[in-house]
Amino acid sequence: MYDTDTDVVETTHYNILGLSFSCKAGQMRIYEKTLQAIGSPEFFNFKIDESSERLAIFPCMMNDEGSFRNVDPGNGRTHIINCMGFIRYLYKSFSWNRNKSYLLTGTYNEAENIVEFRLDKAALIDVNSGAKQKEASAS
Repeated sequence: MYDTDTDVVETTHYNILGLSFSCKAGQMRIYEKTLQAIGSPEFFNFKIDESSERLAIFPCMMNDEGSFRNVDPGNGRTHIINCMGFIRYLYKSFSWNRNKSYLLTGTYNEAENIVEFRLDKAALIDVNSGAKQKEASAS
């Protein structure tokens, strides 16, 4: 996992357990490796634990409330989800700047078959240079 305090990662390096968010575009990108870690399920969902500032992605069934279908990625590296309500909720809840994009890197929890992300470690993405910057809390 990357240390968002010190590491700079090119956003074109998709071989990580990652999620990125853009409030302006109303999009979330799920890195392919993230879905592969949980078995490339046909459907997946998210859960947020605000008290521990964690977000998790996990496999689910088609009829589960809030499920997302795992479709072929548009560019072969990420799955794009348009979900403005969910993204606005994250930006508001964690005081992220709506004009910025953010990257989360995760860890796989084999016992629960989930990938977990620390929302307090969201890193700014510099869309001009393609590299992430220091933690969101520094903005």
